[in-house]
Amino acid sequence: MVDCLGLVLAVVVSAASVQDRDAALPLLERLRNMYFSIRLVWADGGYAGRARRLGGREAPAHP
Repeated sequence: MVDCLGLVLAVVVSAASVQDRDAALPLLERLRNMYFSIRLVWADGGYAGRARRLGGREAPAHP
């Protein structure tokens, strides 16, 4: 996960057999624990489903 300047905020390493959307959940949890002030995370369409949930709320879909 990087910020708007491209600086690394958090990293999760997983096996090649793990889908990106499944690995996103631990990454988002780590991000939330480390940087409580982050309110918005952008992701591409491959992160549909469970990975779009953060803090119990479904993130809005953007075209």
